[in-house]
Amino acid sequence: MKTSVLKQISIGISSHFSALGIVFSKNFRWTLLVPIILSITIFASLYELMDWIGDFAIIWVKEQTNFGSSDFFLHEYFGDLFSGIIWLSFKIMFFFIFAWFGGQIVLILMSPVLAYLSEKTESLLNKIEHSTNAKQFVADTLRGIGIAVKNLFFQITLSIGLLLFSFIPIIGAIAPVFLFLSACYFAGFSYLDYYNECQRLTIGQSLAFIRSHKWLAITVGALFVITSAIPVIGIYIASFVALFSSVAGTIAMHKINSKK
Repeated sequence: MKTSVLKQISIGISSHFSALGIVFSKNFRWTLLVPIILSITIFASLYELMDWIGDFAIIWVKEQTNFGSSDFFLHEYFGDLFSGIIWLSFKIMFFFIFAWFGGQIVLILMSPVLAYLSEKTESLLNKIEHSTNAKQFVADTLRGIGIAVKNLFFQITLSIGLLLFSFIPIIGAIAPVFLFLSACYFAGFSYLDYYNECQRLTIGQSLAFIRSHKWLAITVGALFVITSAIPVIGIYIASFVALFSSVAGTIAMHKINSKK
């Protein structure tokens, strides 16, 4: 029997509250260190990369023009001006890239921890311990990474398409709403699939199930998408939310399967 839309939304919301107690419990508390370490590492790496690209661009511009030459009138003024513009442009680009893709990058890199959390949560709910060997855990993690990368690709493609349609009247007005819902769906899909892979469902079976419970996926992924959109600090908050949403997705799927 198919779960109603309102029931899916209700289960998705209530599962996040249930996830708080599990993540903050003694056995799971260590996972809170993972998003801190990853966020700092990603931020520092991207910042250094953009700095290196910026310096390279400044040197290239000076070589291609006369701004760096002493023969050019006001060469120091224009040289410093263009260097400042390039430096500022790359810093703005850095924060844009970090805000847009940082959440997905963290989600991909956190796949091993999220898969672990989902499995342990499912064991806790069923009061049984799964005997997953290292080989199976690696396979599950690679599956989670693959789905996250694929969903990211679809989201980028969809975002570009909606951006083009946004210039059309009426369609342009609803495009942002559809973009938000699609982002929530793709994020929620990743969280729900961790449970499905624990049940040894194929990707096709998981896709069919989640499509029939799309509003559950949207609700589970909404908090992650909303926090990711917060300027500057959103990525740090979203990396913590990923932990809770992974557990919430497992709890929600457990509730639905228990009712069936």
